[in-house]
Formats: sequence, C-alpha cells, structure tokens
Amino acid sequence: MDPFFQLREFDFTMPGLDREYKLLHISDIHLAEWDVDCTPEEIAYGKEATASWEKGRFNFARAFGDSVDEVHVIPLHGYLQKWIELANEIKPDVILCTGDLMERITSPNLRCLKEMLPRFEAPFLWVRGNHDGGEESEYIPFMGEHPAWQVFRLGKLKLILLDNSKKEITADQLAHLREEAEDGCLPVLAAHIPIRTEKNDAVMAKVGEYFTITKDGAVPDTRAFLEYITAPECPISLFLCGHVHGCMISQYAEGKTQLTATSTMLGGGNIIRLLPQ
Repeated sequence: MDPFFQLREFDFTMPGLDREYKLLHISDIHLAEWDVDCTPEEIAYGKEATASWEKGRFNFARAFGDSVDEVHVIPLHGYLQKWIELANEIKPDVILCTGDLMERITSPNLRCLKEMLPRFEAPFLWVRGNHDGGEESEYIPFMGEHPAWQVFRLGKLKLILLDNSKKEITADQLAHLREEAEDGCLPVLAAHIPIRTEKNDAVMAKVGEYFTITKDGAVPDTRAFLEYITAPECPISLFLCGHVHGCMISQYAEGKTQLTATSTMLGGGNIIRLLPQ
C-alpha cells in the first residue's frame, strides 16, 4: 500500500445486521484549490491555505503521535485523488467524510469537487464541518435537499448524518434523528464535531473545549440532543466524527462508542467493519 496512508481498522458487532458492511471513514482534507478560472484573490487564498496546512498537519501529527514525512507534503487536492484511488481499490460499501472537506467554500473548490467526487466508485457521503460553511443551496448537489440531515440506507443498516458544524443541533434535526433512528433499523450516526460527556471526559479532555460539544453552555435543543443519544434506550451505539485531526475512541455512554478519524492530510482514515452477531 502507498506509504502515504495511515489506516486504522475497527470491527463493531451489530446484532440483527443482515451482512457485513465496510465503511471508509475519512475527515478533514481542507481542500484549498485554485485553477485557471480563479480570481487573483482566490489564487492567493489557495496558496496561503496550503502553506498554512503544511505546518498545521505536522502540529496535529505530533499531538496524536502520527508520523509525517515527505510523502505527506503534496498539494491539498492530491490527497483527495489518493483517497479516490484507495477507495476504488479496497471497495468499501460507503465512503463517509465527517467534515472539513474544504478549507472554505469557494468557486474553485466546488469546481474541483464536482469533477473529482464522481470518481469514487462507492457512494460518497459528506457532512459539513466548521470550515465547510456556506449557503445550504450550495451543498445540494453533494448532499441532497437537506444538508442539515442526511440518511443513507444499506439493508438494515442506516447511516444518519447531522450537520453540527456550528456546535449546535436544531429541534428539526433532533426530530428527524429520532424518527430515522427509531424505525427498527440499525442506525449509525455521523457528524463533524465529537461530544464530550462525563463518561468519555478523560479521553476527550486531551483536545480541549474548542474541539468538542458538551452539555455545559449548550442551547436547549443541543442539550436535548445530547440527552437523547446518551440515553440507554437510544438505538444509536456508534457515533463517527472528525474535527480533532486524530484518531480517538471512547465510550460516550454505556455501550455507546465515539470514533474520530485522523486527518486525511496525514493519510489517516478508519476502515470500519460492521459485523452481524
């Protein structure tokens, strides 16, 4: 395998699953593209962002004990091409990107995504991150009519994606989450920003307040979301996230696992196998 990649593999058993499913979980590419149709300002921004992340990826690597060397020092759009090639080789059932696919929403970034994302042979799911912010209409070509909540079904398995990029969950999102998660399916939840609870505080304290959502200071709807997903009766038992640029696994409630992915700029990603009992 290309030495660029630093993949981690995880198996989760889901009683009642009809067969094994394989997910490729990636996050935080921070695409900052420029092309011949760019304005001078867009070109300057793309170059500045690329240079900034050449330093930033090293800082995150040191924080999480990941390796960074010359194989990782390539243009940001080069990471996306590498992940396309890998995904088409290992053939997951779904590629799931938990946010910050772009450094920010720009015309050249959108042109790049429209060209490159169709190269994935498996379905590509993407939930917004804090850097992906833009008008909801701009995301419809990639996320369907409701980027704030998305649903993708594979047999009995249901992937539910919620946009928590502003560290909040709305009442509408929570209502849709409850409806989708409680219809007898086997739900997996995905969002950009991980949560921090009393149960996983010792693990998530490593990354600090900026990188997590907690009940403390949360608006009422977000607090209600946290109370729902941590409740024993909630059918969701696996929550996939990004944002922290490192791989962290924790129990956010009894029997409920939260997993984040190393930044794909570092070649990091998770191969997740969901297994029937």
